[in-house]
Amino acid sequence: MIGAASLATPVDMAGIVRPPTTDGTIALFNLEAQIDGLQQDARFGRGTVASRAALAELITLRGLIVGRVAEYERAEEIVKPACARGSCRPGGNPCAGADARSVPSFCGRPGRP
Repeated sequence: MIGAASLATPVDMAGIVRPPTTDGTIALFNLEAQIDGLQQDARFGRGTVASRAALAELITLRGLIVGRVAEYERAEEIVKPACARGSCRPGGNPCAGADARSVPSFCGRPGRP
């Protein structure tokens, strides 16, 4: 039987209540699902520049979380075609809807906040 103490909200030593959070495994599975959905769009030619930038951003995040340099290289390969078409040039649409700090850095110029 589960005791009432195990159902209480966790409190640290300073008396600060810690809000419930998603287990890291579940969060990583959610990230994988988002990446899979965007990859399917890109694979079948339905991806826009913004969706490719979002895919690169999510893959970069996964690389940061799991510590794989190959993920950064893969994200760069996804964004390169958009940069070759000029979508990341100043005055153009720098991958609208994406985090402007990450996408321009793939295009050979520093990101802007």
